[in-house]
This record gives sequence, structure tokens and C-alpha cells, in this order.
Amino acid sequence: MKNLPLRLIPILILAILVVMPSLALTDTLTLKDGQVLKGTFKGMDEGKYKFEAFGNTMEFEADKVQSLDLGDQAPAPAAQPAKAAPPPAAPTAAQTGGSVTITAGTGLLVKMQSAVVTGKANKGDPFITVLEKPVTVDGKTVFPKGTKVYGRVVEAVKAGRVRGQAKLIIHLDEIETKSGIIAINTQGHEYQGARSGTLRKVAVGAAIGNIDNDRNRKKGAQEGAAYGGVVAVMTPGNQVAINPGTLMEFVLTSPVKVN
Repeated sequence: MKNLPLRLIPILILAILVVMPSLALTDTLTLKDGQVLKGTFKGMDEGKYKFEAFGNTMEFEADKVQSLDLGDQAPAPAAQPAKAAPPPAAPTAAQTGGSVTITAGTGLLVKMQSAVVTGKANKGDPFITVLEKPVTVDGKTVFPKGTKVYGRVVEAVKAGRVRGQAKLIIHLDEIETKSGIIAINTQGHEYQGARSGTLRKVAVGAAIGNIDNDRNRKKGAQEGAAYGGVVAVMTPGNQVAINPGTLMEFVLTSPVKVN
């Protein structure tokens, strides 16, 4: 340093003091069996520690390492073997395609939303009702109140001087579900009129009564009540009519599977 200007000597000494400790730093690998190695950590390879010491690069399984001290850094804890993933949760009924079956003999209490009248209706004409009472299975609601249920005219005969008395047969054949409309089978309601203006119920199926207060329907509703709950009414011209607002119960004749 004899040729070095005196003013640079303190700077050189300070630089040496800063650099030397870092040059002296080594990594320390401590194994679980108590062995301590000084050298250079080379990284991880397929879950193994790669460590250079004594001029050789060695590999150690993760479960054999207690800790790793990277020079001036805090000792790094040994990597822990990966925990097994928890088993997947058991799938729900919906996830496994679970379904509910409504047995035959279950009654569907519905309210008519459209009128069906002989003289206007034809075989195959559709009509709409809604559930007045929910359908449940094991305490769980399968079809809530207000669910749309669709029906169809099985037969409609117009009253006339030549053709005689009116006749009307209806049943339900479809119901709405969350996944779409599905087919159902129910017993039918059959009503037959007479020239005298009276009406009689012929086929199975419970009828509750018309809840409308329309004055023009009052007489027919009273006549229906006299026939044990018949809800169809006779119109002028001796036609059979079932009006909107009429409550009727249709009984399922086959099970209904709901996904």
C-alpha cells in the first residue's frame, strides 16, 4: 500500500471490513441424527436437499433434515412431508342423481286457471291449473303450492237438439318441475248434462267446489253441491262448463319420479 494515497487507506479498510464477513459466511445443514455440515445449499431436487460440503455435492431426504441455516438468514425449518389430502365429501342426493317418487293414489288439489266448456272445447285441448296445496314426501315439499299442472280434454260432446246431452271428460297429464315438465297420469273427471238442465258426475275424482262468487255461476254451483261436490255447471243451452277458480282433486294412477 506504499503507493496508495493516505486519504484512501480508511476507505479501503472499511470496504474490507464490510466484504470479509460475507465472504466468510457459509450455510449450515443440521441433520436429525445430530450431524452438522458447513457448506453451500444448492437447492431442492424432487424433495431432497442438495448440499455442497468438503468439495462434494450431497443429497439428503427432507425427513432427515432438522434445519437449514442460510448464512446470515434465520435457520429455515426442515420441509415437512406433504399431508395427504382429505377425502372428498360424500356427494349429496342431488349430486348422485337422487330422486323422489310420489306414489300412485296421491291426490293433487288444483285450481282451474282456464275454463273448459262443451261446445267450445275439443278433444285434446289443453287447460291450465295450479296446485292449491303442496305435495310432500317424508315431510319435504316436492311440488309447492302454485306449481303449474297441465290438463287435457279427453272428450267433449256438445249438447244439441239432435245430438242430445253434453258430456265432458278431463284429466291432468303434465306438471312443472325445476328441471322441466314431466308427464303424469291421473284419474279423470267426467260430467254429463241433461236436457232438463241438470248435471251429474259420472267418473271418479273428487270435486271440491267453485270458489268464485260470480252471480251467473251461483245456480250451477248450488246444483253441483247437491250432487255430492260436482263442480261443473250447466250453461244456457245445457252445455257443461268448468270455470276458472274451481277447485278439483285429481288422483295419480301411477307413480311420479322427480329428479
